[in-house]
Amino acid sequence: MKNRSVLSLVSVALVFGACSKNEDNTNSTTETKQTYPLYLGAIAVDDKIQANPSGLKLADSGFRNRSIASGSPTEVQLTVLSMHLSNGIGTPAVPIFLDNAGKVLKVQNGYVDLTDLFQEIKCLADGEIIELEEGQTCECGLNANREPIQKVQVDPVTGEDYGELRCPSVQPTDSPGVAAAQIDQKGTYTFVNMKIKSKAQMKGCVTGHFMYSVASAADDQVHTYCTQSSKSLYETGKDSFVNSDFESVNKSKSAELMDVSLDLSSNFATQETIDLTFPISGNFEIDGESTPQITLGIDLGRALRFSGLFTDHPREPQGNMQSTGAHFFPLEPKTNMFTFVGKPGKIMGHSWTARVGVVDTEAEVPSNKTCTESSDGCHELAGWMTTIFASDGAPIVSNLMPDDDNALTVLKGSNFSPTGYDREVFTKVSDGIYNVSYTLGASGTRGLEGSVSAIDFNKDVGQSQTTSFSTSSMTNGKFSFGQVSFDREL
Repeated sequence: MKNRSVLSLVSVALVFGACSKNEDNTNSTTETKQTYPLYLGAIAVDDKIQANPSGLKLADSGFRNRSIASGSPTEVQLTVLSMHLSNGIGTPAVPIFLDNAGKVLKVQNGYVDLTDLFQEIKCLADGEIIELEEGQTCECGLNANREPIQKVQVDPVTGEDYGELRCPSVQPTDSPGVAAAQIDQKGTYTFVNMKIKSKAQMKGCVTGHFMYSVASAADDQVHTYCTQSSKSLYETGKDSFVNSDFESVNKSKSAELMDVSLDLSSNFATQETIDLTFPISGNFEIDGESTPQITLGIDLGRALRFSGLFTDHPREPQGNMQSTGAHFFPLEPKTNMFTFVGKPGKIMGHSWTARVGVVDTEAEVPSNKTCTESSDGCHELAGWMTTIFASDGAPIVSNLMPDDDNALTVLKGSNFSPTGYDREVFTKVSDGIYNVSYTLGASGTRGLEGSVSAIDFNKDVGQSQTTSFSTSSMTNGKFSFGQVSFDREL
């Protein structure tokens, strides 16, 4: 079966057409009003390998999950109540989409389905609306000949029977356009605001190499856990769930679409909605002449997380969700969603492993940033990095997420800032090679700060590299460093 996309992108393209006129047949003065139609579509990523950690690879590595395993869901459903453009200075927001009951945004088969949000579908290719023949739709995007891809019940690539008409796993070459709104207010916009329901749905399995007991190497095993619809945190018996309720031994369990809370607070069960504000990186202006485009991205590389019960790690509720049982939970949307002006160029995904040392002062960090057996303890970590490039080939977004961020949180963060994604964190070493800085703090605060040296983005899928990293601060006042190996998988 074809592997799913690890990164799903919702492309928001503004396309400006001719004036819209209100006319009548009388001799009275005709009022003319300029409007700017807004189109939303989906960019599908042609993925080479699934983002979930490989059990075989984990077994060969020194990394051990202590309490959390994470990976990429195969399906996500978010219920959107509203979307607005705003400039963040108190002026009224411009609505893109409003629906009090909410409409479902689906991420599946490697694409983002917006057709439940908006009813009027237009084919949009490079800012040009493609005319369709009678009976054709553009919900699944366009193929290389700019022809609409049609929904099917049986996937022509994987052979999977969906049981209903769906977009096939064939990757479109361009995004469909979905008519969303008529924007009639010129101006510069700096934020995309969304209101979504806190209860979402996810489907998928995650794999981890867990150390059940530090004292017994025999308990050192690889385990796979899958979402189960009857075992969500919204169930009254959530505190009694154990690992075996989710574990898939020799594929004994299949993933099921399952309720998850996007609100990770202790009162998640009564919190019905979440307000999200995404700063737009770049100058986004509606002026009636240019045709700018915003990209709203959802990084799914490590979005699905399983918190298990293990004898060597005290049970701690993850995300303040007040559950003492095993459970699945997602990343907070504000840590893996982003917006920027323009359509992305290349998108890369790297799995990584690191050998990390921790010292009391920055002066103690060795010049080669290598943790040795004689150092004061070395730690093995693993995770995923997503990098998005602009059409000119320069990186614009980088997001690092560990497989288990409960073990040692030192390689986690992005280039997020209160004004959008900060491109200055990428320091060019040579063509295709960059030093990449990151910060952990979804609100833009500078908590953990770190930098990875000389990442070679010229490497092809299947190729590896080893470089170094260090942090300038940690929440406990210590400093970390180490060697990190990147394997390009997307």
